[in-house]
Amino acid sequence: MARGFSPAESVSFKWTNPKGEPVNDFVQYPAVGQGGENTKISHLRVKKIVFDPNNSYKCEAANSVGVKNISLLPAGGNVKRPSVYILAPPEQIQNETVTLTCYVKDFYPKEVFVSWLADDDHLKPGKGRPFRESETADLECVVRDLPSSEVCITLQANGADISEVNCVDVTQSENIQSVTIDFTIPKEHQKKDKTFTCTVRSLFKSWTSKPTGNIFGDPTVELSVVPNVSGSSSNPEKLVCSGTGFDPKIRWIPDSEAKTGPVVTVGENGCVKVYSEKLVSQQEWNQGIKFTCEITDQLNAKTIHKNISICAVNERSSQLADVYLLGPSLSDVRSRTDVNLTCLVIGHRVKDFTVQWKMDRPDSNLTHNTQRPQVHANGTQSIQSTLKVPVRTWDAYSVFTCEVKPLCSGDAQKKHISKTRDPKRPTVRIFKPSDSDLCGSQNTSLLCMVTGFFPSEISVHWQLNVTQLDASRFTNSPVVSDVGAEGYSIYSALILPASQWKEDMYSCIVSHESSQNPIIATLENLYASLTHSAPTAKLLQGSNELVCLAFGFSPSAINITWLLGLTEMSDHRVTSPAEDPDGKFSIRSHLHLPPTKWAPGEVYSCRVTHITGVLLLNISKPEIFEEAIFMNENKAESIPHESLEEPWKMACSFLVLFLLSLLYGCTVTLVKVKTT
Repeated sequence: MARGFSPAESVSFKWTNPKGEPVNDFVQYPAVGQGGENTKISHLRVKKIVFDPNNSYKCEAANSVGVKNISLLPAGGNVKRPSVYILAPPEQIQNETVTLTCYVKDFYPKEVFVSWLADDDHLKPGKGRPFRESETADLECVVRDLPSSEVCITLQANGADISEVNCVDVTQSENIQSVTIDFTIPKEHQKKDKTFTCTVRSLFKSWTSKPTGNIFGDPTVELSVVPNVSGSSSNPEKLVCSGTGFDPKIRWIPDSEAKTGPVVTVGENGCVKVYSEKLVSQQEWNQGIKFTCEITDQLNAKTIHKNISICAVNERSSQLADVYLLGPSLSDVRSRTDVNLTCLVIGHRVKDFTVQWKMDRPDSNLTHNTQRPQVHANGTQSIQSTLKVPVRTWDAYSVFTCEVKPLCSGDAQKKHISKTRDPKRPTVRIFKPSDSDLCGSQNTSLLCMVTGFFPSEISVHWQLNVTQLDASRFTNSPVVSDVGAEGYSIYSALILPASQWKEDMYSCIVSHESSQNPIIATLENLYASLTHSAPTAKLLQGSNELVCLAFGFSPSAINITWLLGLTEMSDHRVTSPAEDPDGKFSIRSHLHLPPTKWAPGEVYSCRVTHITGVLLLNISKPEIFEEAIFMNENKAESIPHESLEEPWKMACSFLVLFLLSLLYGCTVTLVKVKTT
C-alpha cells in the first residue's frame, strides 16, 4: 500500500520473488483519495507450492519523485489474531441442555481450528458455522459485559422498536459473558431509508449500539480496468468489478469465465460487497467490444450495471492525431515506373486508428502497406501507410485521399494530394560566413537559402568542384511555409572544416518539379578575402569633389584619410568595403571641395592605409599665370581665359584688314595723280 502521493495515478508497483526475479501476476487497484493524500494498493497472490514463510517478497512503489521498497512475508505480513467470544445459550436456563456458541471473528488467513474444553479437558468438537444462509433478512445482536441484573434487548429502526423484547436474567449465572440475539427484520422496514440499532435496557440504564448503514439501499457497482504495468501488448486486460447490496450477485456480460470470484465480504455498516475479476484478450479489447458488469440484489430484485471498453477508459487525447500526406520523391518520379505516397499518423495511441486510401476514379483498386506502430522517445507514437501507384497515374493529376479514423469516434480526418499543376521555381542563394568565422579555430558553415518554391517536395545537396558531397557534410532544415506567401522555404548548411583552406568552387544543387534541370548557385574564391592583397588606388576630380578609389585589396580592413598639405581633412565620407566576385574588396572616399575653395598651388592628398602598406596620391591646382581667371560682372562664377581668345583674334584680324585696305587706297590715288 502506498499513501500520501500526488498526482493520483503517478505511482506504479513492482514485485520480486525471494530469488530476485520479477513477478508480474499481481493486482494493482486504482488510486483513491484527493489532493496530495492518495492511496493505492497492489495485491500479490502466492501459490502454496512455492510458499516459504522464511523467504520474503519485495514490493517497490515508484513515481517521478522517488522509490520506496518493503519486504513482505506472503502470509506473516497479513496474519491477524482472531477475536473469540463465548455467546450465551438462547435457551432458558431451566432446560436440560443448553447450546454454547464460540464466536470467532476478524482473523486471517481463513484456516482456523476451534476446540472446546471443560475444566481443561478436551470435548468432542462442535459444529462449525462459517455463514448462516436464510431467506429472511436477519441481524445478530451480540451483547458483552452484561450487568448483574435482568436485561432486555430489542431491535430498533430509526430509533423505534420493531421487534419483540428479549429478556435475559444475568444474575442467575455468573458465567454468562455475552449474549447473542437474532432478529428478523420485517418486510415493511426493509427500506433504504432505514438504519438499525440494538438497544439493551436494564432496570436503571440502557445502551444502544452503533447504527448500521443503509443496508437496504439500492445496489451499487464499480467497474474499472487495471493498468498493464508490464507494458507488454500481448498480456490480457484485467477488468475489476465490485458491487454492494443486501444480497448482491455479480454477472459478466458477455458471459464468460471470470478469473476470480465472486468474493463476498461484509462491511462494518452491514452491507455485503461482492468482487470479481475478468481477463480480456487484447484482440477483443482492441476491437472496442463493450463489457458489462451486472449487480443484482436478490432481496429486492433490483439490478444495476456498468459498461467498460477501450473507448470508455482512454482519454480524449488518445483519439487525437496529426495526419500528414507526403507525395513521391523527385527521384522516384523521374527514374521509376511506380511512386510511393505516404500517409503519416502521429499521436499518443495510434494503434486505435485505421488508415484507408481512396482515389477520384471509382473503379480504382488500391493496395497499401501499413507498418506497425512506432514508439518515440517523447512519448508519442506513429504509424505509416504507403500506397504504390504508377507514375502515369500520378502524372495524370489523379487525386488521392488518405482517410484516418479513430476506433472510438466517427470523425475521420481526410488529406488529399495530387500532382501540382502550377509549380513555382525556387530562388537559390549562397551566403558565406564572415571573415572572422572563416579564419577562426572552429568549424563554420556555408548557408544555402532556397525560397519561394511550390509544392514542398524538394531535394538539396552540395558539390565541391564537380564532386557531390556526402550527406554527412551538410544539414538540411525541415521545409517550412513562407509567412504571407504561397510557397515554402528550406536552408542547407555545409560544414567548412577550420583546418582546410582551399580555393575551391562550392555549388548548392536544388532539384524541384518546377524545373527539368537542377537549379545551381555557385560560390568561388571563398578564402580570397583572407589572402593579403595590396590595394590599387586612383584619385579622381569631379566638379565639386575629389574621389579616392581603392580596389583589389584583401582583407577588407582599410583606412582612407585626406590631407591638405600636412593638415588632415574631416569633410569627407567613405563607403563600406564591397566584395567583388573574385573575393577582393573595393571602397570609395569622397572629399567635398567646391572650386572656389581650391586656391591655386594647394595640394590635396589621399592616403590609403592597409595591412599590406600605405599609398599616397596627390593633386594640385596650377598658379594663376598658367590659367587666367576673368570675372564676369554679370555672373558670380569665374570665366576662363580660353573663352576670351576667339573674340580677340577676330578683332586683330579686322584691324589688319582695315590697314591693308587703307594702304591700297592711298597707293591707287597717288598713281592716278602722277599720270594726270
